[in-house]
Amino acid sequence: MNQGAVVEVAMFELKEGIAPKAFLAAAEEATGWLRNRPGFLARELLADNGGKWIDLVRWASLDDAHSAADEFMSATETRALLDAIDPATLRMLHPRSVVRYD
Repeated sequence: MNQGAVVEVAMFELKEGIAPKAFLAAAEEATGWLRNRPGFLARELLADNGGKWIDLVRWASLDDAHSAADEFMSATETRALLDAIDPATLRMLHPRSVVRYD
C-alpha cells in the first residue's frame, strides 16, 4: 500500500570509541547504496554537541522505506555504518506530515 512521501527518522548515538569522522565515511558509503534504492529522495545527517545523531531519509513512499530497511541490515555497503551505531540507543520513526509551514 503506497501512502505517499515519508521521512524516515533514526535517532542514535555512536558506539564508544567511534570517531565522528569515521562514522561519516561509513555514512557516505551507505548513502551510495541508498541512492540506488527505489523511492530514495534525499538524506541528511544532524548531530548535537552531546553525541546524539539524527539520520533523516526521505522516501517516495512508506513501502519504499520498508523495502530498503529490509535490505539495509544485510547490505555490504551499510555494514560499517551499522557497526558504528550503539544499537541500545537506536530509535526509528516514520512520521507522517501533519502540516508544513514554509
